[in-house]
Amino acid sequence: MSSPNLSLDRYYDRLTLYARLARWLGSDAGYGAATVHRALRPTKTGESPFEVVHGLIDAELGPAALHRLLDAGCGLGGTSLYFAHRRGAQCDGIAVSASQVQTASDNARKAGLEERCRFQVASFDGSLPPHAFDAIVAIESLAHAPDLAASIANLAKSLAPGGRLVVVDDVADPAADAGDAALFKAGWQVPSFVPHATWLAAFAQAGLRVARDVDLTARIRQRRTWQRAALSVLNTAACALAPHAGLRAVLASHRGGLALERLYARGQSAYRLFVAL
Repeated sequence: MSSPNLSLDRYYDRLTLYARLARWLGSDAGYGAATVHRALRPTKTGESPFEVVHGLIDAELGPAALHRLLDAGCGLGGTSLYFAHRRGAQCDGIAVSASQVQTASDNARKAGLEERCRFQVASFDGSLPPHAFDAIVAIESLAHAPDLAASIANLAKSLAPGGRLVVVDDVADPAADAGDAALFKAGWQVPSFVPHATWLAAFAQAGLRVARDVDLTARIRQRRTWQRAALSVLNTAACALAPHAGLRAVLASHRGGLALERLYARGQSAYRLFVAL
């Protein structure tokens, strides 16, 4: 998400710092809900746009008891906190960013959920917490996988019998504009911006069956064309003046987000929810 030479952990460390600064300046950007994922249009009164996806996942998991959940790419811990509070689940969260893991742990402590939510620095491509999970949730994290099929297969090994892998992520249209796709991938450190068929093949290679495949794109809160254009001009000017590599990385992430919005607007990217068994 910034430049190909910036490691993913440093990238997220910098974005976490930016999120804190943005909140201090009065922009929540999901930080208040301990999330860094996409805001969706609420359907219930009082529902935070940053927690809509949690409600959708909760519905997909069904009424069966949820004893243990793996939050793969836990960010600031919001997903674990949601399911620990709502379903009483024991949640293990993993992320490559030490800063995010520390923030997630702090958020669990503040919510009184530190006994139900444990976070650690780890990759979903490496050794996972030694448990069998009723559910594994990966929200906007598998896009960072250098080998999507290998990452899904590694996660699938930790599913308990009857467990579900729930993935929410961006799916490319094969005819997506090459320039905007490149900006998005470079700005957000995304090697796995791949078509729908590639996602389905990755699940199948892991021995999983996709039981649900839902397009959530229409629920994303998007800016108007003129707003995206104005922000692009400001981003270019800020990049030219930015004195620090960390700030330039954050600006590159913002530029990648604007490119993704343009892909959404042209119908060249979809935000999808997969449930695999």
